[in-house]
Amino acid sequence: VSPRQADELEHIRQTAVGEAPFRFFHECIGHFAQSQPDHEALVAVDASFTYRQMDDITTRMAASLQARGVHPRDRVALLLPRTSRLILSLFSVLKTGSAYIPCDPDYPADRIKLILEDSDARFIITTADRMDSLPEGKAINVEDLLRDNQPYSEPDITTDDLAYLIYTSGSTGRPKGVMLRHAGICNYLYGHPGNVLAHAILTDADRLLSVTTISFDAALQDIGTSFFNGKTLILATEEQANNPLDLARLIADQHINMVSGTPSRWLTWLTSDEFCKALASVKMGLPSSRARPTSCSSSSVRSLPPAFSTATAPPRIRWLRTTRSLPLPTSSPWANPSSMSRSSSSTLMAMNYPWAWLASSILVAVA
Repeated sequence: VSPRQADELEHIRQTAVGEAPFRFFHECIGHFAQSQPDHEALVAVDASFTYRQMDDITTRMAASLQARGVHPRDRVALLLPRTSRLILSLFSVLKTGSAYIPCDPDYPADRIKLILEDSDARFIITTADRMDSLPEGKAINVEDLLRDNQPYSEPDITTDDLAYLIYTSGSTGRPKGVMLRHAGICNYLYGHPGNVLAHAILTDADRLLSVTTISFDAALQDIGTSFFNGKTLILATEEQANNPLDLARLIADQHINMVSGTPSRWLTWLTSDEFCKALASVKMGLPSSRARPTSCSSSSVRSLPPAFSTATAPPRIRWLRTTRSLPLPTSSPWANPSSMSRSSSSTLMAMNYPWAWLASSILVAVA
């Protein structure tokens, strides 16, 4: 590598540095309960909560979990439908110092059984109708947590402790559990300019729509960036997420200005004129997964939000409003990681995410 090439590589590899505002994922709820207590935090099909209400309820639920024997560093599964109880339970588990395990109740029974057994979940928070089908002594009715009133104690944990455990799809074999720690999650959600998506949400979005199953890693993107940055999360039901007309009404009624979803869902949504009209008020859009090359009509793409092509960062794909060829520049890593890579010939390379690698996944309008 020549000195000039080395300088170029160092510039590309240079990492932004900054300290996230919270050490633990759940700290954001308590912070905004103090700084903006009456700001709407969560809107779901069954209830809505301000940050103060959400902080009070999740603390009460955490105390109830502690009284039932949940200890720091335990693992607690969430087997809940897409209501406010799902989000409240998630943060109540974190407030005990435990890690949550997201498990979509619509999954096949065999997959649910694998996740619950392989994860070594000590407890399972679920609904009354599922209590009898789960291992005795492990199932906790979420409604009981809401009714209890027990003393709460702050857990003694570190940022290296697990925040949650999520399972892969199993498309290449047996699903595998991936462990995520507070330090990594807080860095991912940190609205530093070097974290392109989180920063865009911090500066440009107020009310975020969540349609992604809790068992998919992209759900953390919607849920986490919303609460970590003091925004409002609107939790769509599965029925709303699958129906473009219902989703259009939800976007309009709730004044949603950020929408994310898988590319396949976007392609379905964009077949609806009503949905395309609803996008007029949306500032940011994000296709939240990798995908095979897909195309849609240029008229549909013209309905996309203005920040649709810039709101995301690798490895998420970009949807570009264009019908012409584009240069494929490289991009820098997110804030705070310290990494480098070498080519097969041991040549030092920039540790970045080349857009060229994503070229096969870009959704491009067809003229």
